[in-house]
Amino acid sequence: MPTGAGRGRRRRRRPGGVRPVSTYGAGEDDDEADPSFFELGAKPPPKTTSGAELWHELQAMRDRDRVRVMEAIQERNGAHARPDYDLWFDMLSTGFNVGVHGLGSKRHVVETFADEFLGELPCIIISGYADVFCLSTLLSIIAARVADTSVTRRDPFKSARAIARALDDSQTDMYLVVHNLDGPRFRTPKIQTTLSILASSPRIRVLASIDHCRVPLLWDSATAGAFGFVYVTVDTLLPYISETANADAVLRQRRKKKEGKYDGAPLASVGHIMAVLTNRQNRALRELAVEGGARGLTFEDWREFALVHSEREFKTIVSDLHFHHLLRESKDPDTGALLYTLNVEDAVVQSDIVPWEEQ
Repeated sequence: MPTGAGRGRRRRRRPGGVRPVSTYGAGEDDDEADPSFFELGAKPPPKTTSGAELWHELQAMRDRDRVRVMEAIQERNGAHARPDYDLWFDMLSTGFNVGVHGLGSKRHVVETFADEFLGELPCIIISGYADVFCLSTLLSIIAARVADTSVTRRDPFKSARAIARALDDSQTDMYLVVHNLDGPRFRTPKIQTTLSILASSPRIRVLASIDHCRVPLLWDSATAGAFGFVYVTVDTLLPYISETANADAVLRQRRKKKEGKYDGAPLASVGHIMAVLTNRQNRALRELAVEGGARGLTFEDWREFALVHSEREFKTIVSDLHFHHLLRESKDPDTGALLYTLNVEDAVVQSDIVPWEEQ
């Protein structure tokens, strides 16, 4: 039976039915393929390899080789890695807030922009990745250093609006740079709403880096509109070194909390917390450590040690210490009075709280 030139032929299939995938950086001519992606590995893959084979080969590389590969990519793309800082500054100057997102740590590029463009301007930088953050302290700093006004520690929303009015009255512009707006300590509605109130002021320009892909879920429509971000993409491919520096302490705290052993402040944060507390609050912590012991102190004990002079003052200090997760409450089985004990591990009490001296 006569057949045509192409009839009856079957195309040979490659083993496993896998189609070839060109190596990274290959051009039209395979001889011109850029081997820089693989040259730091133990052995470069063949010219034709499957995606699965390439993935397994990369997984087999040692950790330091992976880091060197990522650094090689970053160095090769260095000419294109610097963001358009002039565009960022133009957007901030015209009243827009800038949200920076993308793959990799953006701390370096944001700090570089702040140093080069905002160094001589009123600028405050805060870190959302820190293991401790005090909203009232931030508002007090802005009010004192930039807005030249005073704020209340009890109502952050009212304080933020007061700062915005003071800046508007004085015709003063300021810049607020936020590393990791979606950091673990920043995800509460109170902090996000307070920052959005500041961002909505025409006198406050916000530049914030964002890492989590679902950060808009933190906001309702009013908060998102108040931030008013113009998003720019910056893929640095850099590791999150500073952002994860306290990860071990946080994970250790969470593990002990799950086991029911400890649910206080992160171990690495107590010293930072004491740095922002008042002398009277720190004195209360020290007396709780020295005199309270395992039993704790009642309100009458606080008055006896001259820690407070009124019930209102007592409630204010207790509320602030509770906010930082430094206190634990229990009831005296004999009298029913509330007992207050430190919610901090003994090692931290001896290293940070007991040696404290009033300044």
